[in-house]
Parts: sequence; C-alpha cells; structure tokens
Amino acid sequence: MKVSVIVPAFNEGENISRLIDEVLAVFRELKEDCELVIVDDGSSDSTWKIISERAHVNKEVKGIRLTKNYGQSTAIYAGIQESDGEIVIIMDADGQNDPRDIPRLLQELDKGYDIVSGCRINRQDGWIRKFLSWCGNCLVRRISGIRLRDVGCSLKAYRKDLLRDVILIGEMHRILPVYLMERGAKITEIDVNHRKRWKGRTKYSWNRVVKLVLDLILYKFFTGFISRPLYIFGGLGFFSILFSIIIASFVAVRKWFFQGQWLSPLFFISVTLLTVGILFIMLGILAELLVRIYYRTSQPPFVIKDSVNI
Repeated sequence: MKVSVIVPAFNEGENISRLIDEVLAVFRELKEDCELVIVDDGSSDSTWKIISERAHVNKEVKGIRLTKNYGQSTAIYAGIQESDGEIVIIMDADGQNDPRDIPRLLQELDKGYDIVSGCRINRQDGWIRKFLSWCGNCLVRRISGIRLRDVGCSLKAYRKDLLRDVILIGEMHRILPVYLMERGAKITEIDVNHRKRWKGRTKYSWNRVVKLVLDLILYKFFTGFISRPLYIFGGLGFFSILFSIIIASFVAVRKWFFQGQWLSPLFFISVTLLTVGILFIMLGILAELLVRIYYRTSQPPFVIKDSVNI
C-alpha cells in the first residue's frame, strides 16, 4: 500500500530541509511504498529552491509550486490531486508535527478506521493560541457532534478514496473529518507529539477562528439543508411573515381601540417583514429547483459504501 505524506509550505525555507530528512528517515523504517509531496503555496523565500533540489536527489520527494499564496486548504487539495498513495497523511511544514508519529497513524488505519486524527499533547504554543484552539474545538464539537478533542491538529491520516470528491477551500481542511463523518467515515484519535516551531514566524492568526466559524455555518447548511433548501429559506420566510402578521394585528388593535395611527414605525416594520418573508419563500423555491436540476445532472445525494449482486 502506497503512502503519500502531503506537506503544505509557505515561506518555510528555514525548516523544510530538516523536515524532509525526518520524513525520509521514517520512510526507511516503513515497509510501505512512500512518497513525500510538498506543496509550495506561493512562497517568496528559498522554499521552492530547496524543494526542487531535494526532489532531484531523493526520488521519494515530489514538489508542487503554486503561482500564489492560495491558502493552506487549497495547497493540501493540490497535493491530494497530485499524490499517488492509497493513504494520505497531512502534516505541517514548521516542524511542530513529529514524523515519528506516522507509523502509529498507519497502525490505527490497519484496525479498520478511515481517518486517524492526531491530538496534540504538551502543546508548545502560547496561551492565546491554546485558548483560541480550545474555543474552536468546543464550537466544532457543539455544531457537528464529532467527538474529537483536537480537531485543529494538522497531523491526520485519510484513506484516499474518501477524498476523491472533496474540494478543499477556505479553512475547510481543519473540519474535513467533520464532512467525511457525514459521509459515513469511521474516525479515531490518538495522542501525538507536539514540538516548538524550529525557525521562522507562525502563520497562525486570530482571523482563522472567524474563518472556522463561517466554514462551520457553511457545513451546517450543506449537511442539513443542501437537499431541501426550501426548509431553511421557507422557514425564515414563514417566521418573517408570522411576525409581520403579529405586528400588523397589534397596529390594527391599537388603531381601532386606542385611537392609534396606521402610519407608525411598527406599520412599516410589518410591511418590511412581509416583503422579506415573501422574498425568502421565493428564494427557497428557486434554490429547490436548482438543487433538483443539480442532482439530475451530477452525483446523487448519497454515498454507497458497498453492494452485492448489483
């Protein structure tokens, strides 16, 4: 079974050569056929030069250079598309993930799991990053129901066939196990080593939390309402019209029994809610038509795991 280790790298010229040495050392201990796919995500330093030099020396090393900095998810997606392994392992380029944990990930996959996610123990990060990570993990568990302790750990192993129809954009790589869990993947988690960044500056920032929240909202929509968008848009429209009727009734009662005025702010709020409600319902119907056309011309809204005599 061939194993592909995918490493997205952005301005990691000071770390990438050392990481390559560590990964290749692990490869020599494994019995599987292995490859290291490094994706240069538009680096402006010596990252690509080092990758290309090592690729000429070591046949196990593959290099991909993107035209600009697309982001980590897109870099990982590019690496997946160009990899040949039946097993895909993803890790960071800054040295914080330990390649010596790779054999343990493969051992867990051999037990029948589809995804093995790392959980960083003794994290070598500052308290602010740890706190933001804790908030993100709590949010993911709350929204998705997945029971992973450390969703944000980059070190993960996947079976390649799970990733064939997945397009990674935004910060989706961080909640990729959540998407795959919805498709029936069996997931487990193991403790992995975590180290300090060797050199250079971290690419982590607080706006990743914002992106994670937006990706979770998108996940909730796609998993809960993608096949029936009328439920969400129609539901919003229904409640908007309901509140419009309630406010209009209040205005009418006040006019008839308490000598109030028709043209009050509440009246205009009622008309606005009525209009918005009708627009939401119309949008839901249009979205429903688009979804039905989509499923008629592309993949069905289900995934078959196995079949007999079909």
